[in-house]
Amino acid sequence: MEPLTPPPTRLLPPSPLKATTAFTKAFALFGKRPGLFIGISLLSQAALLIIGAATVLAVAFIALITAAGNFDSLGRVSISSGKLAAGGLAAAVVLLVSAFLYLAVTVKINGMLYVLAIETEATRRPTYRDLSRSTKGLFRRALPTIVFMTAAIVLSIVLSVAILFGIGVSGVEGPTAGIALFIAAIAIFVIVTYVAVRWCFYLATLALETGKGLNPLRRSWHLTKGAFWRVFGRLVLFNIAVGIVWFIVTAALGMAFGAPMEETFGNNPATSSGAVTANILSALLNILFAPLMACFMSILYLDERRRRNEEDPTPTAHVIDAPWQAETAQWGQPQGQRYGATTTEPAAETPQRYGQQPPTEEPRYGQRVETNNETSPRPDEDKNAGNTPPSAGN
Repeated sequence: MEPLTPPPTRLLPPSPLKATTAFTKAFALFGKRPGLFIGISLLSQAALLIIGAATVLAVAFIALITAAGNFDSLGRVSISSGKLAAGGLAAAVVLLVSAFLYLAVTVKINGMLYVLAIETEATRRPTYRDLSRSTKGLFRRALPTIVFMTAAIVLSIVLSVAILFGIGVSGVEGPTAGIALFIAAIAIFVIVTYVAVRWCFYLATLALETGKGLNPLRRSWHLTKGAFWRVFGRLVLFNIAVGIVWFIVTAALGMAFGAPMEETFGNNPATSSGAVTANILSALLNILFAPLMACFMSILYLDERRRRNEEDPTPTAHVIDAPWQAETAQWGQPQGQRYGATTTEPAAETPQRYGQQPPTEEPRYGQRVETNNETSPRPDEDKNAGNTPPSAGN
């Protein structure tokens, strides 16, 4: 008899989680698949760099085409209004396309990071292809939210300008105007912070759940209901901790390769190479921050779901042919029971001894059935009752 394989254990302990546990487990989660986490983040940075470079080159090319052949004898540019409008429209189209590409890459990559974090916490090992397939069509699902957020940003800018204009035309001057501007700035900051925290799980709900339209925003709002200060405090502490690490590393790099800014582009090759090395390492820190943030937000997302007795998501179950597809519950938890739910489990059946027949509801062949204190013969006995030969005594 082969020995039983020990069951997989999840990385996170049962909810509710402490803040320190969420911090430490975020780094532990990242350490389970560092190569894939860093590879996805590096791919994102490379794609965004290519998009940015292509946008700059395209806009520069449009500017050259627009200005070509429009120089006067003194070398000044003289462009007609029609040609200038056409060039401006072409540049606007290029910028709009690049913005959509930037958003598409950002949504896709962050979705893959969230899915990888959730699957790694569940001791599953999806491949890059699995992650890409599970986040297929993610940007299309995010388009309604992008349009909504763009409209909200434009509206907030218009309201801010209206407030400033109202203060300006009201004739209020001196300290009163300064106090009014300060109160308006504080109010805007509070509103933006509150909404940002309530919607902080948007990417998680978009990548890990099946909601469309504005449903991911509603789900994030629901998950943070009654948990604003807990989520807000943990986000602040995590960013402070990452900021401290960032400062220490950059300060150490500055001391190791340190040179004044005026010497960075000087004639000292060692200084220039050191500055380049420091910039490269600083960019690597940016690459590490995105997956770490995805791991931390995934842990907070799971914690809030489990506090509400919701089942853990299985975002790659529909693309991986694996035996864990139906296992949405925690190990040792009855199938179909939500995480953390306390229900009475049915009593286990008493095991039978070797060679002993298990209890059955149907009687065996030749066995009489007792009903209402009367013994009923089996149907085969009724059929053969008239064919029974007489006994020797008769």
